[in-house]
Amino acid sequence: MALLLFSAGGLLLRAEGSALDTLGITGNLLIGQPAEQVFAAHPEAQRTIRRAFTGEAAAARVTMAGGSWLLRAHPIRAGEQLQGVVVVAAALPQDEPARDERNRMLSEAAFEGMVVHQDGRIVAVNDALTVLFGWDADALLGKPLRMLFSRPVDAAAVDAAPCETVGQRKDGRQFPLEIRSRNLSFQGRPAAAWSVWDISRRKQAQTALEETEVRYKAIFEGANDIIFTIDLKGNITSVNQSGERLLGYSRVEALTMGVDEIIVAEHLDRALSMLRSGLETGQLPVSEIEVLAKGGGRLTLEMSGSLLAADGQPIGLLGVARDVTERKRLERELAESESRYKLAAQAANDGLFDWDMVRGRVYYSPRWKSLLGYDDKSIGDAPDEWVQRIHEEDRPDFLVELDAHVSGRTEQFEFEHRVCHRDGQYRWMLSRGVAVRDDGGKVVRLVGSQTDVTDRKEAEARLIHDAFHDALTRLPNRNMFLDRLRRALGRARRHKRLFAVLFLDLDRFKVANDGLGHSVGDQLLMEISDRLRTCLRPEDTLARFGGDEFTLLLEDLSGPQDAIRVAERIQEALLRPFRVAGHEIVTSASIGITHCTTEYDDPEAIMRDADTAMYRAKALGKARYAVFDQRMHSHAVERLQIEHDLRRSLDERGFELFYQPVVSLRSMQITGFEALLRWKHPERGYVSPAEFIPIVEENGLILPLGQFVLLEACRQAAIWQTRFRDAAGLTVSVNLSPKQFEQTNLVQSLASILQETGMVPGTLRLEITESHLMAYAESVSQLLNELKQLRCKLQIDDFGTGYSSLAYLHRFPFDALKIDRSFVDRLDKEEQANEIVRSIVRLAHGLRMPVIAEGVETAEQLRDIRALGCDYGQGYLFSRPVPAEAATELLANPPVW
Repeated sequence: MALLLFSAGGLLLRAEGSALDTLGITGNLLIGQPAEQVFAAHPEAQRTIRRAFTGEAAAARVTMAGGSWLLRAHPIRAGEQLQGVVVVAAALPQDEPARDERNRMLSEAAFEGMVVHQDGRIVAVNDALTVLFGWDADALLGKPLRMLFSRPVDAAAVDAAPCETVGQRKDGRQFPLEIRSRNLSFQGRPAAAWSVWDISRRKQAQTALEETEVRYKAIFEGANDIIFTIDLKGNITSVNQSGERLLGYSRVEALTMGVDEIIVAEHLDRALSMLRSGLETGQLPVSEIEVLAKGGGRLTLEMSGSLLAADGQPIGLLGVARDVTERKRLERELAESESRYKLAAQAANDGLFDWDMVRGRVYYSPRWKSLLGYDDKSIGDAPDEWVQRIHEEDRPDFLVELDAHVSGRTEQFEFEHRVCHRDGQYRWMLSRGVAVRDDGGKVVRLVGSQTDVTDRKEAEARLIHDAFHDALTRLPNRNMFLDRLRRALGRARRHKRLFAVLFLDLDRFKVANDGLGHSVGDQLLMEISDRLRTCLRPEDTLARFGGDEFTLLLEDLSGPQDAIRVAERIQEALLRPFRVAGHEIVTSASIGITHCTTEYDDPEAIMRDADTAMYRAKALGKARYAVFDQRMHSHAVERLQIEHDLRRSLDERGFELFYQPVVSLRSMQITGFEALLRWKHPERGYVSPAEFIPIVEENGLILPLGQFVLLEACRQAAIWQTRFRDAAGLTVSVNLSPKQFEQTNLVQSLASILQETGMVPGTLRLEITESHLMAYAESVSQLLNELKQLRCKLQIDDFGTGYSSLAYLHRFPFDALKIDRSFVDRLDKEEQANEIVRSIVRLAHGLRMPVIAEGVETAEQLRDIRALGCDYGQGYLFSRPVPAEAATELLANPPVW
């Protein structure tokens, strides 16, 4: 059996099977030829295949190669689109029996299965069918026809037209079938004979054809180059997507054009001559052609191609064109650049030399000599006149580069080096040269020029210096410091030496910089730099790391105490005031110290630990130093994890409010609540506010959290005020963070919250700690008045912990004062505490402000604050902070205290 696969255009794509040679088909030698040529000597086979190309399956008996063959041609489609034709040829037996109509029919289909059935049961089969399905004939006769198929087959549909289905062999394997039906008489009764054809090969061929088409389309359409075909008249017959994209013409437009409409006029004659030559020789030579893109632009294409033929006759050309417009432009620019370079070199008046390698003599031009300060007669022609004047550090490399070019390892000699001038100073020279070789490849001359590049080298040196030094203080900058630190780490590993890094951050520098101006801040930094230098050895490195941060590298230390003594000297030096622009400025520094050992792998890790130690020093109260230990790193890592968890909890609503009642000391009834933020960690449970509040204050999360607290507290207060008849005046207190004071939209945001929640006006109390009030005393007054206009009540929290704040009370519109819990805790222990509380109460009442005592935990403390005249109490004696549901229960069922 033989199988042949043709494309939709009629060209042979594949030829398989053991019968190819018997058929007289030369297999792969005919690949790419049309069907008419493959079956050139067999008109009947040609007609059969032509019918298949019209979309109709066809079969014919053909005598070829001394035998009879049955050819079946099947169209292959994808939807309605013809994809190709598969042809199967099978040899017919020579001794065709013809005993009756049934046997004749079975014999004619010797290579295809034949089954005769009546009333849905099998009455006859041929050998091919038994082989096809794996059953013996006796096992099939009398059995239901449906046992041959994996799914029901509509007999009426088969009678009407050939159909495809799935057969099932005896061993259960399934395969695709094509069925054709003929009516006949069997044993005097009507019957149907079904021709059953295994179309597995055809399906495989169809798949192969589809894959071939997909690959062809992928190559044709996916190519970056233009692929096109033209006919013998020069008309474009196909073009790929790259052609559309590069030329700008749509495919429809391109197929209506000839090449003479695209090629520019001055290239047209040469292009047509090239096309004619391609048709004659079968090959389009590689050449460059300029074409017109849509819109008038010009493209330069590098083009090649080959002949297209059918039935041995040329039908056109297949061409590939690459856009080389940009390359040609660059080549032109390069040529122009080289021309300009040659002219510039001539005009530069550089010194020239011509070194005769055979005689060992050098011609130095007068300009070459004048570059070194000599006249024409002062320098002879020996090579040493040049070589011996080269700086001793550069001379070995000069000779190495010279030898590399003379020996042929480099194409050109080029080297920058220092040469001694007549005045004794060294000038930087750029020497270039090219070796001239004889026919044997031996260098006979070296010809070149010498250019004075001293100014450029000095400029480069200044740039390098500036790249590694701080522009303000002229100290080494971060880049240079890290480079020196990397080198110090390497030396320490080799020689087992101890060194240390100090990371210094100025305390309160921002106050001076913002308050006195940046110019004063810059002068202060320069003064500090000068003073820091006095604390160091000449071999130590002081760098400005950025802003108000400085770093110090101390090498060759005898012990850890050396670095600590330097830190102490710096602290002592900074105690003396700085006088800058008429101002006396006192500053200090927080210093982190890292003792460096060979355990460190890179400078970044050293700086990380020194920075961590510096922040530890700041946390301890500034103006001090801290030496890094591993616990600091663990703490920093833990802090980073907490910050990450805080951000995640903010996104996932992992925060909630607890409420602690505020009790009137007259009626002993709840008059309000203080809203307190709580964080429930997904793994650790509730985290103490003392642990996470400082972190959110520092990293800015306090702003979205503060917004959440205000909104949630006002919403809950509105619920209580609506639910409980006597709670219309119930207050809710919320602490304001210092960061919130810096928000420009705090008042507008709060007004929106009050309107949205419907909280009773005048029942929101905003608490501001005394220490924060002192920090913002000059700027907070207007903000407090704007908050009062929203009918918010203002309270001073933690009163008594600040300094010199009593004078400010009459300046600000506060409505109440909260005594810090530290005083309440000492009431029954220290008489002085009683006097302080009594004085605070008198002061507050004198200003017509009620007093709230925090931290009331015992009955004795309750007795004392009532005796001292406090108006309200808050603390564990009444209730711990509780969730909203528990606070609601306190309102519904008021406890008795």
